[in-house]
Amino acid sequence: MVTRSHVTATPAFRNTQLRDDGVYEAANTPVERLTWGQRVFFNDLSARLYVISREGSFARLLNGHDSVEDYPRLVRSLELDEDSTVLDVPCGQGNVTEALARAVPRGRVIGLDLSNNMLRLARRRLERAGLLDRATLLRANAQQLPFEDASIDAISACAGLHLFPDPDGAISEMRRVLRPGGRVAGLVFIRQTQPVRRLLQAAVKRVSGMISFDFDELGRRFEARGFTDWQWHRAGIIGYFQARAA
Repeated sequence: MVTRSHVTATPAFRNTQLRDDGVYEAANTPVERLTWGQRVFFNDLSARLYVISREGSFARLLNGHDSVEDYPRLVRSLELDEDSTVLDVPCGQGNVTEALARAVPRGRVIGLDLSNNMLRLARRRLERAGLLDRATLLRANAQQLPFEDASIDAISACAGLHLFPDPDGAISEMRRVLRPGGRVAGLVFIRQTQPVRRLLQAAVKRVSGMISFDFDELGRRFEARGFTDWQWHRAGIIGYFQARAA
């Protein structure tokens, strides 16, 4: 059974509770705003469709390969020890959470998401994999992380920054909870330069609120918030990044 020691709350989330479904509830403060892209994950059908798109033929169309192939590289980039405490934010359906849990047999992975639909899918996945003893699932706001300063060894940040209303605030929160030297790695959408693709991205942003990034600019934003060793590479319309807490 998960103990509260794995989720040390800041004063804003002192009333964190373990729910009947095995998920911790720390999102007891109002969420000021959600992008339309985030709202997708609050609908059960669209959440399930997203899972299909991330692992399978549609994922290959997006970035040239199945997302499952990325997990070993992501785990390596985080430089984990067997007893590391890792935050996966947003954890979504638990695909990366599962890979991280396999890498820390004596550690702890905290899968954090704001959507109950995605957390339910993540719990089922971890249960099928027999990894619930290494994972804590937590409903909370990624821009108000309920952890003490410097309490996390590494952070996986896959497919979240382009959905958050305040990406810079989320980056600052990740740096706050990371221990010095801890690594963050993840993926976001790359800002397109080809005219037709730029028009498509602009249309998607208007409809969903989902943004894309120039990766040199994104690196400067990470560095301005206490990160160093910025690295990234392109894979289709996706960009993979990693950095270290200074």
